[in-house]
Amino acid sequence: VEVATVVASETERARRTVETGERTRPLDAPPSVLGKLELFVEALVKEETARASTGRARPVDNNAANRGPLADAERRAAALVDVLFHYETERYNALRDSGLIQRPMDQSPPNPLGVVEGVTVGVVRAPILVAALVARIRELIDEVRTEEAARSTTPAFDPSER
Repeated sequence: VEVATVVASETERARRTVETGERTRPLDAPPSVLGKLELFVEALVKEETARASTGRARPVDNNAANRGPLADAERRAAALVDVLFHYETERYNALRDSGLIQRPMDQSPPNPLGVVEGVTVGVVRAPILVAALVARIRELIDEVRTEEAARSTTPAFDPSER
């Protein structure tokens, strides 16, 4: 069926080209695979031109008017990865909760591999926790400074000045 559509579209395109003396694009002929392909390539070129001119690294970072097939593919791939991640997390949790999977550090009595895992996890998590703690302390200090600055610039109400 698709071959017949392409043949009919190309025949019409050739007829128009002969009539007008100008080349007719597949997109301007009756709908066919070639017209869809031309539309796809045109959208791809527009998207990549916009992305290159703005210096963005990812197609999905283009503004909405310039997003095309690559941005759509990236969005779909990211959504698929999110679904797979969620599914695998749920599957792991179900297996862990049923007792079929145990991390070495969760086993009793402790074994050498569990001790190594516990130390490694602690070493990896410690800097992350310290960084989060330092960031929160900085936020609180900035908040206190902002409040002190606001108090020092706001004059106190003096009823005797009336």
